[in-house]
Amino acid sequence: QQQFAAIALGAIGDSRCINPLSDTLRKPEALHGQGTQSLQTAVIYALGETGNRRAVRPLLEIFRIRVRRDPFSKRRRQRVICALGTLLQHGIESAQTELLTLTESPEPELRSQAATELGVAFWHNPRHLPAPVFERLREIADNDRTWARHGAVTALYNLAELGCRRALGYFDGRE
Repeated sequence: QQQFAAIALGAIGDSRCINPLSDTLRKPEALHGQGTQSLQTAVIYALGETGNRRAVRPLLEIFRIRVRRDPFSKRRRQRVICALGTLLQHGIESAQTELLTLTESPEPELRSQAATELGVAFWHNPRHLPAPVFERLREIADNDRTWARHGAVTALYNLAELGCRRALGYFDGRE
């Protein structure tokens, strides 16, 4: 029931649901036991779907959750990155700032996902890819020697395919 309620609240897009959603994961029972991973996923997804800048802070708090013997930790953090990407698709600039920061994570898979989410956020408006986002994607594509490079190259390639001049220039050697 909580999972369904979380998804429904996020779909409404009302900022009044942000605190009740984030409060759900402040309860220890929401982090342990059967079904909690689905609930955590629903809450994270719902916070992203609100399309509200006030959801960034609770998402970052969820990203920082540390629980002993937590097999869901990395997945939870990946889902937070995805939710930040959803917020960026809604035009929330603070989500862009946080995703740019996450492209510097010591964990290559988180860097890769943050790069991918930055690219996806501009699929609907590829010609307005901000310079800091392009520069960071290019930096990862050119210098990262882990599989995070793949996320950045793929993001740039997809944006180039959609007509982003900066990304096209990267592949044509002009950028």
